[in-house]
Amino acid sequence: MSGGRNSGFGATGSRLDGRNKGGNAFEVGTLIFTCESKKTEQPITWWKNDKKIPDHENQQQLNLRDVTFDDTDKYFCIYGDVKIECSVRAKKLPVEYSTPLKSVQNVKEGDKLTLTCEYKIPHESAQWFIKDGQQDNRIKLSAGESIQLEIKDITNNDTGKYLCNYKGVEITIQLKVEGENKEEKKKGKLTCFKCEIKTQDSHPVKWLKNGETIAADKRFSFLDNKGKHQLSITNLRMDDAGEYSCNCWDGVSQSTCTVTVLAKPDPPADLEVEKVSKGSVALKWNAGLDGGLPQQFKVGYKASGGRQNFKFVDVQPPGSTYSTVNHLAPGAEYEFIVIAFNNVGESADSKMIKAKTPTKPDQPVDLQEVNVSKDSVSLKWNAGLDGGLPQHFRVGYKAAGGRPNFKFRDVQPQGSTSFKVDGLAPGTEYEFIVVASNDVGESAESNKIKIKTPTKPDPPTGLQVVNVSQDSAILKWNAGWDGGFPQTFNIGYNPTANKREYKHLDVHLPPDNTTYTVEGLVPGTEYEFTMTARNKIGVSETSDTIKAKTQSALLNWIKSPVGMIVCSVVLSLVLRYGIDMIVGNSSPLPLQIKDLSLLKKGLGDIELTVSTIQRQNSVDYTSFLDMLKNFKSEILKKDEEKFKDISDKIKKLANKVSDKAESEDLQNATETFDKKVMELKENFETRINDMRRAFTEKLANLTKFIDEFEQTFSNYEQSFNELETKTNEKTKAIEKSLDSLSSKVEEEITEILDEVTTQLDKIKKAKEEADNIVNGIQRNVERIIPNTFNKEALIMAFMVLIISVFVLALWIYKVQNSITSGGPAPNRDMNAKDVLQRIPHRVSLSNSICIVSFDEARQPAHEALVSSAFLTVGNIQTKYFVVRRHEHLLNMPKCKFYIMCTEFSERHVIIEEPGLGLGDLKRCTYETIQRYGAKMIILYTRDPGSRNLGDQVYNRKIHCVSAQPELSCLRDHGRFFSTYDELSATQKKALNDTVVKCLQ
Repeated sequence: MSGGRNSGFGATGSRLDGRNKGGNAFEVGTLIFTCESKKTEQPITWWKNDKKIPDHENQQQLNLRDVTFDDTDKYFCIYGDVKIECSVRAKKLPVEYSTPLKSVQNVKEGDKLTLTCEYKIPHESAQWFIKDGQQDNRIKLSAGESIQLEIKDITNNDTGKYLCNYKGVEITIQLKVEGENKEEKKKGKLTCFKCEIKTQDSHPVKWLKNGETIAADKRFSFLDNKGKHQLSITNLRMDDAGEYSCNCWDGVSQSTCTVTVLAKPDPPADLEVEKVSKGSVALKWNAGLDGGLPQQFKVGYKASGGRQNFKFVDVQPPGSTYSTVNHLAPGAEYEFIVIAFNNVGESADSKMIKAKTPTKPDQPVDLQEVNVSKDSVSLKWNAGLDGGLPQHFRVGYKAAGGRPNFKFRDVQPQGSTSFKVDGLAPGTEYEFIVVASNDVGESAESNKIKIKTPTKPDPPTGLQVVNVSQDSAILKWNAGWDGGFPQTFNIGYNPTANKREYKHLDVHLPPDNTTYTVEGLVPGTEYEFTMTARNKIGVSETSDTIKAKTQSALLNWIKSPVGMIVCSVVLSLVLRYGIDMIVGNSSPLPLQIKDLSLLKKGLGDIELTVSTIQRQNSVDYTSFLDMLKNFKSEILKKDEEKFKDISDKIKKLANKVSDKAESEDLQNATETFDKKVMELKENFETRINDMRRAFTEKLANLTKFIDEFEQTFSNYEQSFNELETKTNEKTKAIEKSLDSLSSKVEEEITEILDEVTTQLDKIKKAKEEADNIVNGIQRNVERIIPNTFNKEALIMAFMVLIISVFVLALWIYKVQNSITSGGPAPNRDMNAKDVLQRIPHRVSLSNSICIVSFDEARQPAHEALVSSAFLTVGNIQTKYFVVRRHEHLLNMPKCKFYIMCTEFSERHVIIEEPGLGLGDLKRCTYETIQRYGAKMIILYTRDPGSRNLGDQVYNRKIHCVSAQPELSCLRDHGRFFSTYDELSATQKKALNDTVVKCLQ
């Protein structure tokens, strides 16, 4: 016999020892099966399922204790041919709660709570249901301390189900009888079959909280009293709140209630800073348990390290776990806590945190140049502390020495520490600074640097010829500013008498070398020299032109020893025969000895004078070199060498004259010395004049030494005046020694010398022609052809013709342009002032719209952009006009409404300022519309910062909108728009509404 798996059976008391196999763990009882027989010749055996139960063979009773009814066992009693199968199943019946649990909501922490539930057990009296519902005298049913089923003389007809409801339990006894229970003389038969079920008379309950069984402890206690059950909880806590259930013994019926424990809320947790901004700190936290009541929060704050108490502000809206504390001092550190409160009281403080309010960023440092070009400068710098907020930078620049205010450009992307400033003027020195800013304010300026944008180099200065030879000239110059890039030089030169033979040389020299030798020059020819400098930006202006003459081949030949001998012989012959012709004698006069003594004396005086001049010159040059060590050192050195060379030549010539004692040689030597003295005088005077010019040019750059220089120059001039005086005196002495020579002889000698010079020139030319014929016929041809056929003149005439045709075509195009643009000839080239004087005030305006552009190429784009916004204007006429010059404004249509379309510029110049050098065409257009009395909108297009404006109608980063009063006025009236290439829905609506309002 067994009970069903999902059935229950009333047991004695509450059993929590887990003896059963699961299911209804506290229902146990006793089963007693009895089979009685008058005769016992046949054995009685007991079986459980398919297994024989030992130790019960031939016993009339099977007693099973502590049986649980969660199994499905079947029990068999076999006696002879009779087999009785019996199984018992128990099922708990639902109970009725006479006093169910009631929810509790008003208890507080620390109170005592008692929950009571009372139920009624059904079927206090036994109720039997037997097979076929018929009562049989053989069957005895009883219920009291146990439930008994007794059948006498059991037969197959007794097979069936017997049911009894008693004390909340439904017990089902299933019988099956097989075989004949006939009485035999020897074996006998079963006289009685009995099934007795003993249960414990108790019905326990289980108490559960949120579905979990409650175990007894110091705070939880249980009371059972005949169906009345109580749960007592002492010293209530917040975690005692929840759903409580009283679960009856049947495992089905239960009563449930909710217990709410009221308490102060728990302190907020995870307090942290969400955001800091100028003068405020945003906080967030996680709320703790609310204590069973709605909770609110308040934030406390005070200066970090101070002794003052916390100041509290209530969090709005109530219950929010996010709050912003405002009106804080910038750059100060604060301490923050949060407290929760409800109707019971306040929680403990949350964990304290500290936060520092942001301040202005520190100034950028180490501003320096990265790269420079002719119109841009790339900069970089190091960012300072950001003050606690994201910082961005602005680069300021202005022309050095110009207006005091810097122009600023925003650095993109935000936070970048490098930027390229473009749109600069070449060859201009600029000052640069960087400032940082955040939401609190702007930092101090960074270090200021000056950078000069490169340009074409300055022209070379101080060009001069330091030495010449027959076919070369050595040039020297001072290099100007290279414009910011390495420079090279170009030397141009041509004969003074023939500028068409212009040649030029590209000179690549190290920066410290400014000397160059021009070779391949023609002897005895005067040349003009100029210079230019070049870098990758361009070519400089041309330097000053200087002239220099190469040395003559004849002069060099005369200076040679052979030339000097030949000239001396010729001069001697001329002097000799010239004197004879004048005096009328057929033989030379014996004046050699007398003249020789006088000449020797004169030569001694000349030599002494020359020595004195040389010493004085050396003294003057030494003093001058001490004052100007780095100035003219090379010239002074060459002058000293030149004087030394002259002195040596004079000494050599004097020695030659002394060796020749003949009258004719003396006459020739005397004449030669006379000429040399005159040349020396002329050279000195020429040299003085040259040095005066050189000194005058350099005095402007050497003002510091002007007094010393003037004093030195005065001494220098005085020395040469003394030299000139002494030379004149010595010359007169020589003239006295040669008083026999009359002025007529001098004139004749002069004529003879001229003839000799002429003949020598002819000989030279003949020699040069012969040399040219032998050595280079081609060179003569090239030199003759330009003079013969005037090739340069033909080329020049052809170029003049081309230039004339180009000028004519340009004039025709200008006339056509003026006609096309509508500007009459008398109004061309007018400035803004002239145009505004002709613009009338308050003229009659047509009810139309005029779209004004400043570039014909952009006019279709402006037309499409504006037309996309006109949805409800109706049949209002729209006109288009392009302004390229001031005089065009005289023909602009007179409409009630204008839309002036301007293009993006990196400096956001929308209405130009004449002081910036950008012109005033758009400003003049603005003032013309104002004079008409018309309304207008400025549409700023192609602005990269206006790509995603959202609900805004213009880019608020365009600084000139606030800087220029005209734009500020339009902005305040909603008449300034900015876009890139299309209008947003907000802009279209605003533009359409503004036009409709002004035209209605």
